[in-house]
Amino acid sequence: MMIAIEPGVAEKLATLAQRRGVDASTIAAEAIARRVDEELEFLDFIQAGEDSIARGDYLTQEEMEAWFAQRHKTADAA
Repeated sequence: MMIAIEPGVAEKLATLAQRRGVDASTIAAEAIARRVDEELEFLDFIQAGEDSIARGDYLTQEEMEAWFAQRHKTADAA
């Protein structure tokens, strides 16, 4: 697979690789793997929310405000 990297980023990548004593492709592969994992985790989080809504497992704005007000009142009493 080929990817395009902006010249400024490529220079930074080369500098980082040299300072770490590894090949630039190693750093690029690590960065891509980390980003892919983060993006998939975020999409899973979104899907979990959508699944909750589909099940009816959510609070309305009014219910959330009442819940928050009760928590605030309980915290003030403590």
